[in-house]
Amino acid sequence: PSRFSSKESLEDARGLAEQLGLELQELSIEGPFQSYLDLLQPCFSSSSLGITEQNLQARIRGAILMAFANQWGMLLLNTSNKSEAAMGYATLYGDLAGAFGVIGDLWKTEVYQLGRWLQNTYGWISERILQKEPSAELAFDQKDRDTLPKYELLDPVLEAYLDAKKTEEKIAKEMGLTLSFVNKIFEQVRAQEYKRRQSP
Repeated sequence: PSRFSSKESLEDARGLAEQLGLELQELSIEGPFQSYLDLLQPCFSSSSLGITEQNLQARIRGAILMAFANQWGMLLLNTSNKSEAAMGYATLYGDLAGAFGVIGDLWKTEVYQLGRWLQNTYGWISERILQKEPSAELAFDQKDRDTLPKYELLDPVLEAYLDAKKTEEKIAKEMGLTLSFVNKIFEQVRAQEYKRRQSP
């Protein structure tokens, strides 16, 4: 957890680990995070950090998780999905760390469908987890929708583009969307190729 982790996220993580019989290690990243901020303070004004501050948190977590993997000879599972990967909604050397993208071929909406199936089949996922609005929790009150369209709208556009290879014009017409909206998504997808090349 960090200063931005919600009380509900901590409770949900603990509850899920207990339900699945997993050992839970809870290590606050606050100390290393503050050390980085102190180190960088002479170089950056505090008001200019923004995304840099967010990425630092993801990279600290990535380093800690890789340390666990190294220590016990394990593979770190990456948690990025196809929607986040397409839009570059992940941090290089942070939450993109890992050896295998276990849900890398699922759109974000499919991740929620899988969660619902696991809940219905095994009772593994709490309703609060499934109802919670997606958030990286790297800034105060942050939500994915602050920088991305809702996944229910985004995923069909990405699927039509990346899987069905449809043009911007065809997607906009078929889905009743403005061409500028679709073009904006495509521009972001193309700009994030460098991240996808390095993804698990």
